[in-house]
Amino acid sequence: MLTNNPVRRLTACAALPLFLLAAGCSESHGRSPEQLDAMIAEEAREANETEGDGTPESRFDPESLMCEPAVDAPGGWRTETPRNAVAEEPVELGAMASEETDVTGAELTVVGPDDEPLTATVPVEGDEWATVEFPGDFEGAELASGVYTVLWTDEESGSPLACDGFEVG
Repeated sequence: MLTNNPVRRLTACAALPLFLLAAGCSESHGRSPEQLDAMIAEEAREANETEGDGTPESRFDPESLMCEPAVDAPGGWRTETPRNAVAEEPVELGAMASEETDVTGAELTVVGPDDEPLTATVPVEGDEWATVEFPGDFEGAELASGVYTVLWTDEESGSPLACDGFEVG
């Protein structure tokens, strides 16, 4: 009998949790990795609703070198900004899509320490870096001490593409 033998009892006790774990892990959620990526990107876009002036709520944190909330757009956009505090201008800002993209132009919104958004546009060409200089390419911009958030959006649709930032100090 199964319950009289201590080895069998131990084996049965050990096998039951493994069986339950395997049964639970084998159930599929029915979504491909691409569908999950799209769902995550959609949630990030919804979490990144725009403020009254049209600028997304994302803000750059120089400690973590990340924006919160994160901007997660399809196409795997990469950004480039200074990682150490800068003391002089110009500051070069760059972005590139790592995959095929339908985006042909990007609008950059730079939000500085005064929370005033400044914008510039840049053409996007395939897998090449799209770059601008701050403050030179932004009308009325000046470089002041503080944290700057750089928001990249699709020039046509206004969809968020990426977020990054830099610090002047």
